[in-house]
Amino acid sequence: MEPKALAPSLVDSFTEFDPAQITPDLVEVALDHVLDEGIIKDIPIVRAMIGVVKTAASIRDRALVKKLVGFLFSLNSASSETRSNFKARMNVDEEFKKKVGEKLLLIIERLDDMSKPNLVAHAFQAYMEELIDFETFQRLASAIDKSFYSDLMALKSAHSPNKLSPQAKLELSNSGIIELQSTPSINLSSRNNQYQITDLGRDLLKFVLNQ
Repeated sequence: MEPKALAPSLVDSFTEFDPAQITPDLVEVALDHVLDEGIIKDIPIVRAMIGVVKTAASIRDRALVKKLVGFLFSLNSASSETRSNFKARMNVDEEFKKKVGEKLLLIIERLDDMSKPNLVAHAFQAYMEELIDFETFQRLASAIDKSFYSDLMALKSAHSPNKLSPQAKLELSNSGIIELQSTPSINLSSRNNQYQITDLGRDLLKFVLNQ
């Protein structure tokens, strides 16, 4: 599968297809029942991948389609005005439009949890609404990709990184979401280290985890 060939179809999916028409049930059965007919096939990016997905050896591509449909479903709260304005911005520069599509495909393809497309979609909607720039979106998507989904949910619930498990602190620190604030003493256990949320982490809480 060539991302460059599919990239424009992905971006078109935001503007030519209303994500509100996708239901969670359709996401679940998309690959098994409705690729040959029905509303899922009307999504530009899915339509572009139909030939690939039908091949018996395309398990990875089938998983990608499911993640893409989940991503699009999670954009269903974006207003028609937001989608229209986004389309206008993308149509000004076809090369940038292709870049956006390629980046999204690569990001979504490597996600290791079927719940993560929803988080990436929240970050992308913030970009569509011009609340963040494209670089910040990419940084948020990279942090989501590198983090365990359960650690992100734990951070959302805990409100403070210092309430997380030592392993979660380490993982989220490696993702750039939290950082070491202070070390009380070199003789004390690392479990006493204090962490704080980074600027990227604050963006994640605000735009992705809705805190």
